[in-house]
Amino acid sequence: MSIYTNEEGIINVSEVIASIRQRAVLILLATLAVAAVTLGWMLTLPEQYRAEVHLISTNNDDQLSFGGVGGDLGGIASLAGFDSRLGSDSRLDRLALDVIQTQSFAADFLSGQPDLIPLLIAVEGWEPESSEVVFDESIYSSDTGWVEELTTPMKKLEQLWSAVYQVENRLEVTESSATNMVTLAFEHESPAVAVDVLERLQLKINSQMRDSVIEDSKRNVEYLTVEANNTSVADLKAVFYRLIEEQTKTLMLASSSREFVFKKATPILMPVSPSGPPRLLITIIMGFMTFVLGCLIAVIMGPRNPAKQ
Repeated sequence: MSIYTNEEGIINVSEVIASIRQRAVLILLATLAVAAVTLGWMLTLPEQYRAEVHLISTNNDDQLSFGGVGGDLGGIASLAGFDSRLGSDSRLDRLALDVIQTQSFAADFLSGQPDLIPLLIAVEGWEPESSEVVFDESIYSSDTGWVEELTTPMKKLEQLWSAVYQVENRLEVTESSATNMVTLAFEHESPAVAVDVLERLQLKINSQMRDSVIEDSKRNVEYLTVEANNTSVADLKAVFYRLIEEQTKTLMLASSSREFVFKKATPILMPVSPSGPPRLLITIIMGFMTFVLGCLIAVIMGPRNPAKQ
C-alpha cells in the first residue's frame, strides 16, 4: 500500500500536497536558480536577424516537366524510348523546392561561395554601429583568415559540412497552398548577411535548375535528331520533329531567362529588429520544467511525517 493511498486504494491528495509544501522553499529556490542560469546563458547568445524573400514561380505551364515536354508528347516520347521524365507531371518549381533543401545543394552552394563559410561557423556577433560581424579570433580573423591549424584539407572539409549544417538549421522554406508563393527565410547574426545569403540562394537555385534543363534539352535534341534521321516512318518522323521543336523552345527559354524557376514577388527588406533567440520564453520553459520536476521529486520522496494509514 502506497503512503498516498488508504486501505481502499483511494489517493490521499492532502498527503501529496503536504509532500510538495514541505519542500516548497527548495523547489522555488531550484526554479529560480535554473531560470537565472538559463537567462544568463541566453543573454550571452548573439541576437539573430531574420530576412525573408517571397518568390513566385515563372513556370506557368502546368504540363511543363523537367525536360520540357509534357502531355501526350511526353507519353509518345516515353514509348519511343525517350527520357521517362518527360511523361511526368513534376514541375520545375516543385523540384527546385526539394533540391534547395538537400545537403548536396547546400554543399555545392557553399563550395562556390567560400566566403560564406566563416560567416556561418565563426561569427560571435554583430556590431550595429559599424555594421560588421565579430568573428571568433580563435577560429577566423577578418584580417588573416583561418588560423593555420584549420587550413588542412580535412579541416576544410569539416568546415564545409559544419556550414552545411548551419544552412540547414538557418534556412526555412515554406509554400502557400493558396497562392503558390514560396517564402525563403534565413537567420543570421548580421541582417546584411541574412539578406546576402537569400540573394545568392535565389541565384543559385535558378542557375542550377537552368543548367540542368539546358543540359538535358541539348542531349535530348541530339538524340531526337539521330532518331528522326534513322526512321523512315513519316508519322514517327513528324513526332520526333515536334519533340525537337518542344525541346528547342525549352532550351531557348532556359538560355534567355536569368530567373528561370523563381523570381522575386517583393524585394528583400533588411531586418531591423532581432527575431531571436526567444530568451524570455526559454527561461520560462526551463523554470517551469524545473518546478514540475521538483514537485515530482517531492512526491516521490513523500512527506517527512506521513500520516498513518
